Amino acid sequence: MDDEEETRTLLRAFLEAEDIEVVAEANGGIEGVFKAGELRPDVVLMDVRMPDMNGIEATRQIRAVHRGVQVIILTFYGAEEWDVAAEEIGAFGYLVKGCPPAQIVEQIRLATASEEDSWSPDEVR
Repeated sequence: MDDEEETRTLLRAFLEAEDIEVVAEANGGIEGVFKAGELRPDVVLMDVRMPDMNGIEATRQIRAVHRGVQVIILTFYGAEEWDVAAEEIGAFGYLVKGCPPAQIVEQIRLATASEEDSWSPDEVR
């Protein structure tokens, strides 16, 4: 979920080239929560800053209802505070936008393989 269409398009193309199925896109938090509930994806990539509902609240809502959906926060802000915030809302972890694309694929695969609903800070960044 990202409010920038260009970002979503590029990310979708990259993920599909890596044999990762993208089942939906959302341009805001409310739409993202709705689609996550409707489609129950294995993993959601969630931007923090979005219109109508930020990614923190959207992640909190998704994880409260759908514990099996892993959420990876994708943000421009790479601060220690995101470790704590992501853990508190039940996210699998976070990645900083601009990280190597292979890192996104690796984290999606880790989240998909995860049988735990808990935070794994040593595996995700």
